[in-house]
Amino acid sequence: MIIGGPLRSGLSTSLVDLRATVARYPHDPRPRRLVGDLRSASPDLEKLWNTATGPAIVLGTQTLVE
Repeated sequence: MIIGGPLRSGLSTSLVDLRATVARYPHDPRPRRLVGDLRSASPDLEKLWNTATGPAIVLGTQTLVE
């Protein structure tokens, strides 16, 4: 199955989230095992994982209202 369009976009976003989770919990084997299982099960996902950028870090701001 070739993944394209909105599905690919949503999957890419999910992969960024998953990559960030793996980076956030480097000593937890469960996220890494999940990634390994997913990559083994899907050549398309394997290709996306290999081409995805590193974890995105989103910095936000807070407004304090007194």
